[in-house]
Amino acid sequence: MEAQGIHHLPLLEGDRVVGLLTDRLFLRRWLQTPLTLLRRLEQGEAGLLAEYREQLYAIVRQMVAAGFSVPAITRQVSLLNDALTRSLLRRAEARLGPPPRPYAWLALGSEGRTEQALLTDQDNALVYQDPSAQGYFQALAQAVLEGLSEAGFPPCPGGYMADRWSFALPEWAARFRAWLEAPEGDALLEAQIFLDFRAVAGGLPLEPLHGFLRQAAQSRPFLTALARSALVFTPPLGFLGRIHWEAGQVNLKKGGIAAIVALARVYGLEAGSLARSTLERLRAAAEARLIPKDEAEDLSEAFLFLSHLRLKHQLGALERGEPPSNRAAQSSLSPREEQVLRQVFLRIRQAQQALAARFRLSVL
Repeated sequence: MEAQGIHHLPLLEGDRVVGLLTDRLFLRRWLQTPLTLLRRLEQGEAGLLAEYREQLYAIVRQMVAAGFSVPAITRQVSLLNDALTRSLLRRAEARLGPPPRPYAWLALGSEGRTEQALLTDQDNALVYQDPSAQGYFQALAQAVLEGLSEAGFPPCPGGYMADRWSFALPEWAARFRAWLEAPEGDALLEAQIFLDFRAVAGGLPLEPLHGFLRQAAQSRPFLTALARSALVFTPPLGFLGRIHWEAGQVNLKKGGIAAIVALARVYGLEAGSLARSTLERLRAAAEARLIPKDEAEDLSEAFLFLSHLRLKHQLGALERGEPPSNRAAQSSLSPREEQVLRQVFLRIRQAQQALAARFRLSVL
């Protein structure tokens, strides 16, 4: 409702209006709501940064308890994180002065794919129109990164943040071109990170960068390199396809979520799609008939199951006062969850074998 500027909705029984739903009803229902937090961000409320992490976690817990789907939760989290970033940019521009040139602030990684549920490391970048404004945008990036850290986003260990990745559009175009032409080593790693970019703020058109994404669909060497890297995330399966537990735990991201994300990225790009989210990329691949429709549906369901399971365990860790992680203990799973988890890992392995056959690669 907030995103569409709608404040009232009629309740219908057949063709008869029997009531009215307003945003104020939501505000009275929940003290901590996405709508409330969004408005506080838009108003630039003082002191909100220190509260942001806990406010967001409370909203996620409420949405999980209310039965919202994982995509609905991650879309809401992305909406709020985007609003936070825009608020920090407005604050920085008020102090530094108006931007001398158009720019675009980019979200990368899970935030770029709108698949982040809880706060993780910062992954962002900055694009501006021409090199003459480098000094201003370096200061802008530093101010925003400091605000994100205060809000609970820790720095990226790999350094993929806008203080280091802040370039004029021609420089970005040169980097994208180099990644496509020589996809190996660090260049391939960087390409995978930046292929998920999404503009969060600023009015600079990014069509030149979108053009490189379209070119990727025509570059068999690049797609092959990307496919090879997608096979690195192997499902934790041992003898006779049983789950391999490490100290009684399994990493849901490493051999599950990340594997599906990587598969979808390859197929989505090959389909020529500009979609960023994993589910949309799988849908685009099925529509382009690169993979069977049932395979896309199976991988989508697997992705949702793993994402929901990870979120459930992360919220449980927070309630116990522990840091959230990507691991789930075998003892915390129901027999049904463990059975489905094994089936999910087996399905991912089959999908990786199909990808390897398509690009004539060996499965690791």
